[in-house]
Amino acid sequence: MSTPVTLDISNGWYIDAAPGSGPAKAAAQELAEHLALIAPQSKGQSGIGMSLAYRDQATDGFIWNVADGHVQLTGNSQRGLLYAIFSFLTQLGFGWPGHQLEDRCSPSGQRFSLPEACAETPSFLGRCLIIGHHVFLAEHEAWVRWGARNCLNTIFVHTAEEGLALGAAPVHQWHAVSDAVRAQCSRYGMTLEVGGHGLSRLLPRALFNDMPDAFRMKDGKRSPDHNLDPLNAEGMAIVRDNARTWFQQNPGADVYHLWPDDIPGGGWSQSPECDGLSASDQALIATNVLAEELDQIHPDAQVAHIAYHDTEPAPRSARPRSNVSLLWAPRMRSYAQGAFERSSTVNARYPRELAANVQLFQDARAKPLRVFEYYLDAILFKSVLPPLVSQMAVDAIGYKDAATHTLQALMVGGRPWCAPQLNAYAFAQLAWDNTQSPRAIIQRFATMIVGDAAAGHLADHYNALSDAFALALTFEPHEAKPAAAAGAADFLDTPPTDMGDPWHATPDDIALRLSWKSDIEQQLNHAADALTLTGQSANPTKHIVGLQAEFALARLWFDFHFARLSLYDAWHMRDRDDGDKARHALARAYAICDAVDEWTQTHIDEEKYQQNTKLLHWLFWRLRLDWIREQLAPEGAERDRVRAERVADMTARFAMGRTLWSKNTDTNNSETT
Repeated sequence: MSTPVTLDISNGWYIDAAPGSGPAKAAAQELAEHLALIAPQSKGQSGIGMSLAYRDQATDGFIWNVADGHVQLTGNSQRGLLYAIFSFLTQLGFGWPGHQLEDRCSPSGQRFSLPEACAETPSFLGRCLIIGHHVFLAEHEAWVRWGARNCLNTIFVHTAEEGLALGAAPVHQWHAVSDAVRAQCSRYGMTLEVGGHGLSRLLPRALFNDMPDAFRMKDGKRSPDHNLDPLNAEGMAIVRDNARTWFQQNPGADVYHLWPDDIPGGGWSQSPECDGLSASDQALIATNVLAEELDQIHPDAQVAHIAYHDTEPAPRSARPRSNVSLLWAPRMRSYAQGAFERSSTVNARYPRELAANVQLFQDARAKPLRVFEYYLDAILFKSVLPPLVSQMAVDAIGYKDAATHTLQALMVGGRPWCAPQLNAYAFAQLAWDNTQSPRAIIQRFATMIVGDAAAGHLADHYNALSDAFALALTFEPHEAKPAAAAGAADFLDTPPTDMGDPWHATPDDIALRLSWKSDIEQQLNHAADALTLTGQSANPTKHIVGLQAEFALARLWFDFHFARLSLYDAWHMRDRDDGDKARHALARAYAICDAVDEWTQTHIDEEKYQQNTKLLHWLFWRLRLDWIREQLAPEGAERDRVRAERVADMTARFAMGRTLWSKNTDTNNSETT
């Protein structure tokens, strides 16, 4: 550790900026903007001099030093210079825990004790925020700026070309702001990625009657339901043409994503020609066709092959082209532990499958690994974000060892956050330096948003909440069976199961988790007490109301967690008491869902985000409750009545969902910062 030196800015400062556009220019502007909050800029070259320079390298590392009242900041590249600026500003006491300008933390004095020198290089060459919903893309300027200030160097806009757009940004919204996002990324020197589950759209379903062989075979018959037949030349020619158009409509990206359908499995062709080809093989064959076309249009860009659900296993026979990157997306892993913790029965297979994929891509000299993680996914976690700093720290070590080029975090959900999110800050910190301790990250974040006096209490709050979620998020491998509905009737008869839903748990699994209730409630009470103490000593206090709102929703999440466990426990024993216990548990679960809807009305301002959040909870919570209610109803007229109510309710909700983010009804396509 270098010797501390004193820097006094009370007499002003000046900047000797390095020439350059983009990141070098942004570096000088960011430094001037922040220093002006401490002391006025001096006239001429008096006061503390800030000399900015950069080398002609392709890395983001930097060095800065302080000597004789002068600061020298040098980046390995223009972007490295930008990160040198933010590192130096952090040492002065600035911080950016949240994306809004008012979230910025500023030092109160003008005299600072700093290390004599600081040299850093990032743990991951790529550090990516995935903007995956309308609510976040609407604030793209703020989020891109936040990412740059926290040393992220990649923005991935995850889009939905059609459908409900619950887990991605509507494509029309992206097109409305794409020029602005590209300009922002250029300013900060950020890599841009764009796309999502768009492969099927490249083969229009309307062509099925004219060319059925282009579509997948299912149980001996051709079907237009999912994906396509990657070995059908006529169909793939259309895919190629439409891919060319899509690439041209989305210029300026460095990485493109046109993934298969978002289903757990069973969506690829069983035709005789595809016999022996795994889902991963078929997906990669199709991706290679896209890559061939991309090479003709944007030879420096790449297209991603996503290893997700049934394409997680490495392809057996297909090999990637040189401009195809591996995108590892382990959505059904357990977040009760880190992805590389051997104690996790769920996660044990993931390091092996990841290693096999990485080896395949390395042998083919294809593009390096990108990891698509879900730390900020409020769909996966049903509107809340469990504090996952310890899990992220384990992951960051493991993913680094697995030769990951870019570590990504999907930010998605139906609502704006009520307060700065710990997971977002922690992800950025660990993507830059994967050796940081979770405790230090939590303490630093807490200090920024509530001040020194309350930081310890808020850290206790997060740690207790983390321990509670670690128990609640536990599940066994046989439960990782997400259900995908092929049609409306499937939603009624086979409601979707997802993370946290123990529908596939055994009665013994359920009994064990119910036995943890007292331990979890003890942690939640500790978290509540710590948050109360935080509010009593916080300075600033601006985030207290938001923190309280987020915790109130988390408490409701846990209430529903145990109500659902009790319901499933009673469901397994319904023959013993004619379903009376199940009906009582069902009423309790419905009451909590109603309370969540009330929370939504109270804490979410815009109606469209209220409706989006309610739709998500209906899809993943109420649908299963409704199915149980139907099954518990007496056969005959009463059950028919419940069924009719469910059909009408589903029809109305899907109609609302289809219009929620449609181009005609969405009037907020531009930035709102």
